Amino acid sequence: MDSKFRPHYFKVIPTGSVHFRVRHTNDHYSWQKPATTIHNIILGSLWNDQEGTVTVTNHNTGEKASLFFTPYKTSKNFTKIKGEVYDKDGKVTIQIKGDWSSNYKYKHVDSETWTDVWTLPAQILEDNKKYYGFSTFSLQLNEPVETLRPPIPGTDPTSGS
Repeated sequence: MDSKFRPHYFKVIPTGSVHFRVRHTNDHYSWQKPATTIHNIILGSLWNDQEGTVTVTNHNTGEKASLFFTPYKTSKNFTKIKGEVYDKDGKVTIQIKGDWSSNYKYKHVDSETWTDVWTLPAQILEDNKKYYGFSTFSLQLNEPVETLRPPIPGTDPTSGS
């Protein structure tokens, strides 16, 4: 991993590939993660963006998917993604579009109908803006649970000691 730290941002640039194998099918996938930039490290509201192209390869079938994450420096719609899925011969079979922070859709190239793959519920989007990008669920993970309080050592700030 490589990184850049500047007064206004911190950028993480992953190096190397991620590999994933599905046991029951023995499919082997690999991809590289996009660069992530966290803005307003010192002052202002924290926010992040992704940038670059992620190509996912199925090494067993030769199929590939390519997703392009729009960088903030080129567009104010920096959470937008677009992509394509290719068969083993390099022919585009599926198109992908969406917003990496709220939804993904796809359609076959011979169709006009977009199908939702994932859409984040509106309440989570609302909470995200109020709580520094954390959902209500994420925030609740840090709340102390009364039944677990006795084993927490007195040196822990949540112990109340």
